[in-house]
Amino acid sequence: MILKSTSVKANLKLTGFLVLLIAVLTTGCQQATTASIKDGVLDLSRTDLSDTGVNLRGEWRLYPDRFLRASEINAQQPAYLHVTVPGAWTAVREGETPPAATGIGTYHLRIINAGAGGHTLAIKMGGVGSAYRAYINDTPVLQNGQPSKIADQARADGRDRIVLFNIPDGDTEFDFIVHVSNHNDLAGGFWGLPLLGNREYVERTAVFRLALDFVLFGALLIMSLYHLVLYFLRRREHSLFWFALMCLSLGTRALISGERFLYIYDWSVIHRLEYFSFYFSVSAVAIYFHLLYPREYYKWISYAFAAAGFLFCFTLVFMPAVQYTRFLVIFQLITGLFILYAIAGMILATVRRREQVFVFLSGTLTVSFCVTNDVLYNNGIYLTGTNNLSPLGWILFVFSQSTLLGTRLTHAFRAVENLTENLRSQATSFRRFVPDQFLNVLSREQVTEIELGDSRNMQMSVLFADIRSFTTLSETMSTAENIRFLNSYLKRMEPCITGHGGFIDKFIGDAIMALFQEQNSDSHQKNNQTDYARRSVQSAIDMLTELEVYNNNRVNSGYLPISIGIGIHAGEVMLGTIGSHNRLDTTVIGDAVNIAARLESLCKKYRTRILISKETYDAMVRSTGESQIDSAFDIREIDRLQVSGKNKPVTVMEVFNNDNEALKRQKAATRSAFQSARALFTSRRFTEALHAFQTLSKQAPDDYIYRMYIERCERFLANQPPSADAESMVPA
Repeated sequence: MILKSTSVKANLKLTGFLVLLIAVLTTGCQQATTASIKDGVLDLSRTDLSDTGVNLRGEWRLYPDRFLRASEINAQQPAYLHVTVPGAWTAVREGETPPAATGIGTYHLRIINAGAGGHTLAIKMGGVGSAYRAYINDTPVLQNGQPSKIADQARADGRDRIVLFNIPDGDTEFDFIVHVSNHNDLAGGFWGLPLLGNREYVERTAVFRLALDFVLFGALLIMSLYHLVLYFLRRREHSLFWFALMCLSLGTRALISGERFLYIYDWSVIHRLEYFSFYFSVSAVAIYFHLLYPREYYKWISYAFAAAGFLFCFTLVFMPAVQYTRFLVIFQLITGLFILYAIAGMILATVRRREQVFVFLSGTLTVSFCVTNDVLYNNGIYLTGTNNLSPLGWILFVFSQSTLLGTRLTHAFRAVENLTENLRSQATSFRRFVPDQFLNVLSREQVTEIELGDSRNMQMSVLFADIRSFTTLSETMSTAENIRFLNSYLKRMEPCITGHGGFIDKFIGDAIMALFQEQNSDSHQKNNQTDYARRSVQSAIDMLTELEVYNNNRVNSGYLPISIGIGIHAGEVMLGTIGSHNRLDTTVIGDAVNIAARLESLCKKYRTRILISKETYDAMVRSTGESQIDSAFDIREIDRLQVSGKNKPVTVMEVFNNDNEALKRQKAATRSAFQSARALFTSRRFTEALHAFQTLSKQAPDDYIYRMYIERCERFLANQPPSADAESMVPA
């Protein structure tokens, strides 16, 4: 895959589309107002909840270490603390003693001048640590998790939930009570900003914000997968890998910490994942910045920040939530130091005018502004009047970094593309000299991977084919005519070999040496994987069939027809490379090669077209079955020869599928009697064998083999046979 400059343009277009989509989602929900809450009282006399909402930010009342109903509070008037919402319940008014970080407590908000009543209101709770039960006056309206004074009986739930309730006609005041228990987190309380409004507005706001989370997660997930693919195609660009992990971590965090959608599953797992995404994101960003600008972001400093993030990730594995949450403040301080380090690196890169630094700087500054805007908004300081800019900022940041990486890769890939085209052309040319199958046997993918001495032993079927009387024929042609003739002949023979899963190892003048091996399971051939012997024999038959067509064309063009002999032997061979470091060649050696070559030359002696060894026939039977082989092929055993250098004689068999119909019928009709006559011959009963062969010769006058055996019997009757061993009477 080559990255083009058009990919960068497409990336920018996609960025623009997502920015527009987020802008639409952001502006599609009218911003809530923020009313002043003092001493746990919210006055809505100046707020109309019919088409908007109000953020419940301010000073609530907290009754620590107990669960109280509204009636109990109004009757007993117990002492309370002033806590800031959103925030931990330890954030009390100056001068007050904060409660313990874990335990239970009752939040109380008195809402007055809420209108005439008679309509449905809603409160979007946000994250509350870590379980709660909500009441309107003394009526329970929602429970999240299982709040309890006893830690073992409590069950945390981090979901964002919406409280729905009706205000009776005529009522303008009500108490909002929340029983909160926290035995799991750093500190209990409201971590999210509650929102009060009419039901339609609150639900619409929740849907819009959830859509923002999914848009952000989807965009970051796509960018992560895209850059992972690029990385696996170009492993040297490690920045792609860490950028992909950064996108994945940020996307996961958006889905968890935004509308807290994933908290519908196990709280413990998702809570750890939320912390993990924070720690890991910082680590990934630190490594990514170093890989992007290694001279500005020093390796040991960047890796120290990354190591700190990884170390904090391990605390999530070995510690309970109530313990690992206490380390969050420490890591926030580390993150602050990293931000200062990142800004310093940006300044250096800008001053030194590094490649694409302005794209990098603009994306980083954009996300910084958007996140800062939302943080300030949630604390009552308004820059833009909206608190939904963080998703937009992260999208712009990620796509700016992606554009930066894409631009860098474009320059590199353009040079690689030209080089690849040259290498591809060379590889195509090399394949004409070294077959792909040979490379596969040696477990090599490219010719350039072959080394001197590479070798492998395996079972194969070796085929030799040679033109008869080629020397005499070539003398009648010029050099150019010889080359044209050979190319015309060889290009007709090759498809007959490759079509049956074989490959040509060598062209030796007018001779062909082909190999047939066991096929892989994904081969295009549908035959048995071990039928290499059967395929080699079928290939020889097809070669003779194609030769008839070729000869007809030669005769029609005024040339003499040609004939060929083919020898096949199946056995173990060794394939490998020989030569020197400056000159290599591939070769195949072994008895199987020698015997196949010898069988091809014996075709002249027996006046046959195809000779195979008994080992080849046995391999065919093992793969397909004897009955199927005998029905598909015309084969007969014709001799048993002592090959030079071999202790055991070689049984020679003839394949006569390509003989004319008359001769095929003669050979088939006399096949059984022929084997009986040969048995007499090998047992040295030459007189009886002579009479048997003479009878066979009369029945099949066109079969030269019978006349050959008659001559042998007459010679052995006239002279003593060369050896008492019948199997070595006829040397090859």
